[in-house]
Amino acid sequence: MSNPSVETVSATNANLPDKWTHNKWGTNAATFGYTTSGHTGARGLRVDMTSRRSGDAKWIFAAVAVTPGTTYTFSDWYRSNVSSQLTAEVRSTTGALTYVWLKDLAAKTTWTNATG
Repeated sequence: MSNPSVETVSATNANLPDKWTHNKWGTNAATFGYTTSGHTGARGLRVDMTSRRSGDAKWIFAAVAVTPGTTYTFSDWYRSNVSSQLTAEVRSTTGALTYVWLKDLAAKTTWTNATG
């Protein structure tokens, strides 16, 4: 994964970390930004959702090439005042996107490791 600590800012958009983007869909109101400190470092990523009827809001890092038939483990640190989900975006060799649920995440006010 490129720029895992989100310390490097995009050369074309100062509001985004390099090799990252964000997305939302459905009926919700979400804003994206940086936290004042990350789990390990000066920055973290933040999603503030003030209303939600449907859909989601998420940060997405640049695609990572994988080897078919290999098992991978994803690990990240999070804090949240609401429960959430850890989901993987998988792109097939034909370009089709699939979202794979990895696990439910409980609301945690302290940095907590999420692995799936």
